[in-house]
Amino acid sequence: MALKVIGTGLPRTGTASLKGALQLLGYQQTYHMDNLLNNPSQVHYWVELFDTGSTDYDALFEGFAASTDFPGFFAYKALLKQYPDSKFILTTRDPDIWYESIKNTVYQAVTAFFQKDTPTDSMRRVEGVFQLLDRYLFGQFFKGTFLDKEKTLSLVNAYLDEINAIIPADKMLKYEISEGWQPLCDFLELPVPEFEFPYKNKREDFNTMIAKMLSGQKMEVK
Repeated sequence: MALKVIGTGLPRTGTASLKGALQLLGYQQTYHMDNLLNNPSQVHYWVELFDTGSTDYDALFEGFAASTDFPGFFAYKALLKQYPDSKFILTTRDPDIWYESIKNTVYQAVTAFFQKDTPTDSMRRVEGVFQLLDRYLFGQFFKGTFLDKEKTLSLVNAYLDEINAIIPADKMLKYEISEGWQPLCDFLELPVPEFEFPYKNKREDFNTMIAKMLSGQKMEVK
């Protein structure tokens, strides 16, 4: 199945809420980091995609109509080439709030994971996922200097400029989750649902999700 909607926003910019919204709008299978945590055997597809620019897309996205969050955003150029008819959604957030959010969730979780002296069986199962985050998100994207806030925000701004230069304006929605249904539905040419917008994955939800993962339970963004 070809991806119809691709999220290019960084983690902690509302990507879980976007996933929930897309599912309610009919994109029932939307790829997100929690899907990879639940199916870590797919890591090799992402490594291949990041390193070579291509992979077995049919196998990786079997059944999926949309993608958001990491690892998908990091491969947006390859996905644009593979799915040129897709629509792209760039979720954004206040830079200072975003930085504190990702530092206290994703970065903290990855750092803590590799500080464990005796990993559990559940940790060994998802080790490749955390290596993916460490190598590509914090290593390549953030250049290994994530804790330097000024450098990190500069890299984010450069990424946003790159997105604007590469993806055609008529194919991309710049979107803050706080805007709710209207701009998203207008962009996707769908009617606005009568139910409330699904705001998901607040900091406490993220930490609960990680705790469940380490205990071997199935992941699902809340």
